Amino acid sequence: MREVLPKTPHLDEDQALALPLFTVGTIRQMAAQLREQRERYGFSYLTVPEPNMKAFAPVLQERAGS
Repeated sequence: MREVLPKTPHLDEDQALALPLFTVGTIRQMAAQLREQRERYGFSYLTVPEPNMKAFAPVLQERAGS
């Protein structure tokens, strides 16, 4: 997992995963991460690269339904 994390040598894996840069997990877990980030940071927009939009759509559907 460390190979896909941002280059943050001063952070351990848990700290790096807590950064609001990306989501990891099941659809339900990723939707929960988005909810938590909205509550904690006030995020109301996110960016999904075009090649990933179709794959990410179920996360947004889960998020919208909760």
